[in-house]
Amino acid sequence: SEAISDSLIRVYLSNTDSVLYDSFYVFGYSNSVWEIQKKGKLVDLVHYQQNSLIDVNQSQSICSKILIKNENYYTFSDSILISPLAISGFRLVEGGTFSWGCKEEIDTHCDTVEYPAQDIDINGFYMSVYEVTESAYNDVTNWPPVKGDIPVDNISLSNASQFCNNMDLEYPQFDFFIPNEQEWEYAAKYNIASQSGTIYPWSNVVDLFNANYGFQNPGSVGVGSYSYQSHFGIADMAGNVLEWTNNCFTNTLQDSVFYNDDCWVVAKGGGFWHGANGIRTTSRYNLPQNTEAVGVGLRIAMRPN
Repeated sequence: SEAISDSLIRVYLSNTDSVLYDSFYVFGYSNSVWEIQKKGKLVDLVHYQQNSLIDVNQSQSICSKILIKNENYYTFSDSILISPLAISGFRLVEGGTFSWGCKEEIDTHCDTVEYPAQDIDINGFYMSVYEVTESAYNDVTNWPPVKGDIPVDNISLSNASQFCNNMDLEYPQFDFFIPNEQEWEYAAKYNIASQSGTIYPWSNVVDLFNANYGFQNPGSVGVGSYSYQSHFGIADMAGNVLEWTNNCFTNTLQDSVFYNDDCWVVAKGGGFWHGANGIRTTSRYNLPQNTEAVGVGLRIAMRPN
């Protein structure tokens, strides 16, 4: 099992014989009683990396068992202790392999700096559901960002890195960091259900009602103002404010490296002023590291220590 967030956990069923068994039940032990938390058909589950995935609403650590059955037979798993994430404001980005960059056969608006597309492996991590807000940035004890609050901007890369250091001190059980551009793009575009990527975080079709872009607003708006989320459940990964990554900008993807003191840095996601092409998941922008400008903000990632 693994925590998806502070209120959602994921159970992995491996080597499940969907021919022999057809149904599943998740039991949780609470108040001295085993109670059903979730049930359904095995064929309805997302199958990913040789596992069937069961996502269960759960906000505290409890012992659980899994039962799979058919009309005549059943089998139980051992009891396991399953715990949600001990911090709010993050969603699991399940690790996997994806196509980093733009493919012309899928996206006719590919830019030359988005080539060549290549398959790469991403290790799992957690991404903040919302862009970092002014309230959270000014005081890490105000974490997590609250839906509707304004995202912080005028933030340089060193400011963003310092914010991660402040979060490390306040929440030492986690390691906070600025995602690299591969991690950022993977979190924005990949869909584990279809095992493919999309041009925009929600699908391959742009939608004016899914993101703050094209000057439909004179500036950034409160985080989570648009109902769409990426396939991993992350908000505002298109438009609103540009988000720092920790990669140096290069004219070709394969030359991309972690930032150093001399390079310009990749920013992703597009801002409220960009057009539809500028908020694609593969779009890349480059900024001096000391840039402090309207519409340049941040989103953070983390892994448990």
